Amino acid sequence: MSIRYALDYDLSRARSVKHAEFEILMGLAHTTMEDISVDTDRLCVDEHSLKRFHVARKNLAQVFRNMMGKRQKYLPEDHMYHEGVNE
Repeated sequence: MSIRYALDYDLSRARSVKHAEFEILMGLAHTTMEDISVDTDRLCVDEHSLKRFHVARKNLAQVFRNMMGKRQKYLPEDHMYHEGVNE
């Protein structure tokens, strides 16, 4: 599966493992539910299971944001998401 997302900066080579991890997490965070192979017809059979699915998706989005936040300080200084650039 190829994960692509639009950025406002020129993405250079991965300068560290943390940089590569951040870019992968960013791609996953910008992936829509249609891009993920999950059998929602099987998982979401009623309003309760549908609600659980949406809560789980929201929880995982927060996990991705937290993981990305922990890696921001390791990004190259010229990266638009570097910890000190957009404060």
